[in-house]
Amino acid sequence: MASSLSTTLQRSGSGALPLSPAPRLSRRTSGQLCHSPLSRACSCPAVQDELGLPSASKSNAVDPFTAAGRRLQTLLSRVGDGEDELLNSLVEQESPESKLQTSVILGGCVTIGAVVVASLLGQDPWGGLGPSSATLGAAGVGLAAALPMAAIRMWSWTPAAAQAIPALQDVHDGQLELHRPWLASMDRGQVFTLMALEVLPLTMLLFPAGQAGIMAAVTMYGQLINGSGLEAQSHDTYLTALALVLTALVSAMGRSMELSVSEEEYELVQTAARNADRYYRTMAADLHTSPVEASRAAEAFRFVAQAWLQTKGEASLLAGVITALDVLALGALWHGTGNLAAPALAALAINAVDYWHLHSAVLRKEAKVARHTGSSSGSGGN
Repeated sequence: MASSLSTTLQRSGSGALPLSPAPRLSRRTSGQLCHSPLSRACSCPAVQDELGLPSASKSNAVDPFTAAGRRLQTLLSRVGDGEDELLNSLVEQESPESKLQTSVILGGCVTIGAVVVASLLGQDPWGGLGPSSATLGAAGVGLAAALPMAAIRMWSWTPAAAQAIPALQDVHDGQLELHRPWLASMDRGQVFTLMALEVLPLTMLLFPAGQAGIMAAVTMYGQLINGSGLEAQSHDTYLTALALVLTALVSAMGRSMELSVSEEEYELVQTAARNADRYYRTMAADLHTSPVEASRAAEAFRFVAQAWLQTKGEASLLAGVITALDVLALGALWHGTGNLAAPALAALAINAVDYWHLHSAVLRKEAKVARHTGSSSGSGGN
């Protein structure tokens, strides 16, 4: 939550974010606000001039955008009942071995479910995977396809990519927030084991089981509508394409929902924005500030609130698009080779890139906390 809000403040203070009902967001390269939404980041002369702030207030007064960001963060911290935060804290405190055991259990359940569904529908649950030369050939195809896919994914983590597509950083911030409890206290080997335990069962679920289930459902509904006029064998190509597209869309929706604004957050932010004038007028009376300053503070809050909603929406949409493209590419590999080894290796490669960068971010944070703890204990000892 704090990282996405700091991004909003960063962009609103960059001078590249115009004051409009739907501002176009762009990221500033300065990293001074990356770790705290409460630091200076919105002292943008262009924005302040447009709001009508006098030059004296630009240098002496509290920046209204920073103050708006602080209030928005306070409001968002009240959303929910704290169960998610408690669960994340419990997961983060677990040992790496315990997390891997949990992943083995979850991955095993997904695998068993995929095998049962595929078997009931007459589909090979392993998607053609087995000890054969065909598997080796499919693995080679998968590795060849994985190279450009992993290269594109590596580029998406670069500053150049964040500058070209600002919402990418918001997607990565959301991924980090979701994965940080699981990656905490792990080494590289444990992280990649965790990644494989997540990716491989889901690959089995998406393709052999998922594709068979969707094709069977489409065939059944087609027969209900058209009688016996729709047969899977005569429409195999169309059913396969349709099943793959539907799988990609469902996966994209799931990923988008992970990063989207909840209904409670949306209602809270919209209500606060509508009542901003009344709130800041009341605050102005209590703090003995002028009505003009209250009006500017209300305008800044509405601007930051709108910018936060837009950054979250853009990140959610982009995450869904990336996921859909990944599923389509992996599905094409599976249908092209007829062997699950190809999409499995490609999926491992592109997810390895993501997990490497996510784990690196977690390690940096842990190192920073360790340095801070060490310096604090050293000061206490003196």
